Amino acid sequence: MSLPANMNILHIFNEYLPKTEVWAYELIRHCPEVNHYVIADYYANVEDFEQGVHLLNRKKGLLRKKRAQASQYDFPRNLFQPLFVLSDTMSSSDSIGKLIGKHKIDIVHIHFGTTAIERWDELKTLQVKIVISFYGWDYAKAIYYNPSYKKTYRDIFEKAHLLITEGSAGRERLIDLGAEDSKIKSLALGVSSSKEISTKTFKSDSTLRLVQVASFSEKKGQLLTIQAFQKAREKHSTPSSIQLTLVGDNRDIYYAQEVKQCVIDQNLSDSISILDWIDFEKLDSILKGFDVFIHPSQYAADGDCEGGAPVILLHAQANGLPIISTTHCDIPEQVIHSRTGILTDEGNVEALTDAILEFAEMSADQYTTMSQQAIEHITQQFNIIDTGKRLFAYYSDLNDLI
Repeated sequence: MSLPANMNILHIFNEYLPKTEVWAYELIRHCPEVNHYVIADYYANVEDFEQGVHLLNRKKGLLRKKRAQASQYDFPRNLFQPLFVLSDTMSSSDSIGKLIGKHKIDIVHIHFGTTAIERWDELKTLQVKIVISFYGWDYAKAIYYNPSYKKTYRDIFEKAHLLITEGSAGRERLIDLGAEDSKIKSLALGVSSSKEISTKTFKSDSTLRLVQVASFSEKKGQLLTIQAFQKAREKHSTPSSIQLTLVGDNRDIYYAQEVKQCVIDQNLSDSISILDWIDFEKLDSILKGFDVFIHPSQYAADGDCEGGAPVILLHAQANGLPIISTTHCDIPEQVIHSRTGILTDEGNVEALTDAILEFAEMSADQYTTMSQQAIEHITQQFNIIDTGKRLFAYYSDLNDLI
């Protein structure tokens, strides 16, 4: 494949690519005038994410084994299994250093700080510009389970030329870990927002339809969603007029079981639907069937956090759904309180309850205004085309450095 390009970028992933990380592929493929090369230890769903990129070690890389559903931890292979390094899956002639020379790589872009840790023995000797994108799990939960990462991060920060976070929350965490503020730039994840959104019928059949789309894990707050939903129904004059749908995969099977058991124990099976994860291509059509997107993100007991903000909040707003969420991490940078949604303090079930009731009692005109404001906000601030151009500008600035 021949691509016109000013630069050659080598992207390094641990896994390319879980369906919950479609945003990484969207970012790469919308970065213009660049040859994008990818290497990874694990490959999954490659047929969905190979257009516009060169997969350098697909044949030699490991096929990703089924995620350990029995684990209570996200990404268990990063923490509790022996770390696979590229030398395990690639011949010496295909080491990172050799690939840099062979493909005339200008910049190495590592996705997730933990990926940089796994590759550190090789990366620290390379004479190439290095960019590392941090997404939250890598500087929160990973450090909770492996505090020794803090020391390695300090070495990595010194070697790296650019550190990217989704927003100010991530910047603060990296600075706390020892990164230089001057090396950190923000790049919020973007979504496609060029499609026309048809006018939504608010509370069709006089029913407020809430939806949450997220892997089942503590930081996503599904239990808080259920608690607030139940309280809102108890306070509302017509409880059956408020319905909830939870969509997600069992990222943390123990938490997922707790959520599902909670629905049963609270006798909410008739008003809460639980669906398996949906493909990205079906997301927009699914969202159109709902009125409000609820997502009460929080810090988990093990330190896990959103890092920036869940990209699903951008998708929901782009589809005209106002948001009920929290002030967790960078969510206030993506959801404008009282304009494109309602934000509460994290963990505050009563405030979440009040937010649900506010939408339940909201007029159609008020809702339409908020829905349109959500669409405009995403179109103007989080268009993936603009985000890709911004990433290209970061690469260009680095490439111009001597």
